[in-house]
Amino acid sequence: MADPGRDDNGPAPGATRAERKAAMAERRAAQRAKTEAKNAAVRARLDPLAPDERPAAITISSVFAGLVAIAFAVNTGIALFTDTQVAGARQPSPLTLAIIAGLMTWLAIGLWQRVYGATLAFQAFLTLVLVAASLGLIQATRWIEAGIFLLVLAGSGYLFYKLIRVMARIQAPGGQQD
Repeated sequence: MADPGRDDNGPAPGATRAERKAAMAERRAAQRAKTEAKNAAVRARLDPLAPDERPAAITISSVFAGLVAIAFAVNTGIALFTDTQVAGARQPSPLTLAIIAGLMTWLAIGLWQRVYGATLAFQAFLTLVLVAASLGLIQATRWIEAGIFLLVLAGSGYLFYKLIRVMARIQAPGGQQD
């Protein structure tokens, strides 16, 4: 029978510090076991990616990363071979542009091949896009600017969300892992 001075959420009000710590550790262990059981059930329901399967989120991400890589490669060429100046802006280094173009190329290829690390890195890139669009939305002075930033937020947020399940399927037992 349960102690009348104690509820299921912890030790009695007059419990010592050690008793409170033990009760807290017991609750954490029970919560961890419950969470792991839920995670195991979800993992068991996941279907690993088939060798020739490429979900839409991966295809869209790969194409987008490729387009960004091409844009940065073109900007690298412009910075290297022309004297084009952007009014009132600091010129980016051609080396920086080339590094970003290389990273985005790596992401595009890795996403196309469904490499987990590339998918995770692309989600980090999407996080930066989300932060930049949020900051841009805060500073928007015209409705069209706000609309563009909202579209970027909606698109990148949705893509980020869709990639979560794809990453789980990449790591599913029997699936492709890097």
